[in-house]
Amino acid sequence: MRFIRTTAPLRVVRAAVLTTILTAGLLAGGGVSHAASAVSEISDPGQFKLTKKYDFADQVEKLKANSRLTPVKDPLSALAGTGHTGKNGLCYPTPFHPGIGAEGYCWNNQDDSTGGPESWTPQGFAVKVDDPRWQAVTWHASEAEGAERFARITFVDRSSATPRFNHALLVLPDKVSTFRADGMHADSVVWKGDRITIGTGRRLLTYDINDLMKVQALDGTVGIWEDQTSSAHYHNYILPPRTEHTTTPLSGDRCTAVTGTSACLTSLSYDSTGGGSLVSSEYVKDGPGGRIIRWPYSLGDTVGESKQATAAWTSPIHSQQGAVFAEGNLFVSGSCPESFDNSADHGTGIDSCIHKAVPGESPHVLTAAPDMTQNLAYDPVGKRVWGINERYKADEPRRVVFSIKTTPTPITTVRFKNIGSDKCLMQYGGSLNSGANAVQWSCNGKSPQNWYWDGQKIRNFSSNLCLTVSGASKSNGAQITQWTCNGSTAQNWTLRKNQAGGGAHIVNANSNLCLTSNSGSADNGANIVQWACNPQEIKHSWNGG
Repeated sequence: MRFIRTTAPLRVVRAAVLTTILTAGLLAGGGVSHAASAVSEISDPGQFKLTKKYDFADQVEKLKANSRLTPVKDPLSALAGTGHTGKNGLCYPTPFHPGIGAEGYCWNNQDDSTGGPESWTPQGFAVKVDDPRWQAVTWHASEAEGAERFARITFVDRSSATPRFNHALLVLPDKVSTFRADGMHADSVVWKGDRITIGTGRRLLTYDINDLMKVQALDGTVGIWEDQTSSAHYHNYILPPRTEHTTTPLSGDRCTAVTGTSACLTSLSYDSTGGGSLVSSEYVKDGPGGRIIRWPYSLGDTVGESKQATAAWTSPIHSQQGAVFAEGNLFVSGSCPESFDNSADHGTGIDSCIHKAVPGESPHVLTAAPDMTQNLAYDPVGKRVWGINERYKADEPRRVVFSIKTTPTPITTVRFKNIGSDKCLMQYGGSLNSGANAVQWSCNGKSPQNWYWDGQKIRNFSSNLCLTVSGASKSNGAQITQWTCNGSTAQNWTLRKNQAGGGAHIVNANSNLCLTSNSGSADNGANIVQWACNPQEIKHSWNGG
């Protein structure tokens, strides 16, 4: 009988009974990332270079002088409080560690549900380094064969609880004073001052927010046309780059993750230590070994000029998606260890965790995160790590922008094992949704089988929802579910010790009935119901597992 402590100091709630302490290096339901491997330093970071390939300054100035485009004066003032309206709060179920203090927002309904071929998918995320009121998100669209590709940047105003945001199409200037869509993947973004830096594969592009321009027509075309109108694929604004650098030789065309010297810029973040630098990371599908590289923030001014990386590491995190240094630690988004079971209910098969490490040491899981979490950023004012996920499902949106504390608050968890069936209490399928039935299943140590006491409420560690008698019923056989915690007495429970088999009854305060498996079943998946308490029945008794 035990309780399981998280990796870091967590909020202490009333201790569950029938418990013992696990090693403090483990998160409830998890542990060290995939292997005991450390974030290992690469001895020669200078082998990685960023070389200036293009300078677009003259072409951008010609665009700004074109009468069919309107340069936006004082762009942030013009964008403030305008555009689309998002939704405050984490409006969809999330698997965050309950002590991590997760907050955030969602997009509007249209951007929540776009995805798949010819639709928009978020990738990069940045908190404006010198003004955290503003955030930037990069998106790509269309991976359908033969379809035109697009990329955009979203400027998010966080001056109020409800986010307001505007999209701008990312374009490349042509020599004939027009522009075309830049069909990049738009993997990553950093925003400091007027400069915006976007990474995509081997390419690193820099932009100036003061080059934001408004087009005339809101239609599906891109460019300036013979009828003297400008348009940007249903966007009001365009943003062209000032420069382009590459991690490959100027004649090269591909980056390579893990091996070689042509690094991939899957993620970018800003590191304020040592005068400020860019940090990139590489994605490796289903495997470890992606490099994390620190680059000078100031890049070469002359075409052909190169800047060397100043530090680099090899990461043991599988499917690494984002990396940011903050408060002396490294935070990395990637896949979860096998002990986490976050994909069962989500339908993507691509679960995510945020890992925490110090270079030279092995990382550990800080928290589970929304499916397909991408880039991370740090807000030094709020002292929170921010992230974004790309998960698309039109009929059940789960796309959120989130922030978390860098160190969780302590929580004590317990696994309830039925003495009659020798199986553990959990929600069906590890669901994060309100209304999911409570069932029993072979004890496996995974997150959905962890619960914690919050006063008289019993919350699931994975979903953070409350164990509830359906419909506040007082009848024998009523189904037990998980539900949003709402203060109902149908969500209040007490323990009566010294029952059959040496266990305890879990008694609902509203009905005064006991948790038990339906009909005393010993089968996996048997529903958990309430029934009149019988001190002689071991199927009514529970231990910690």
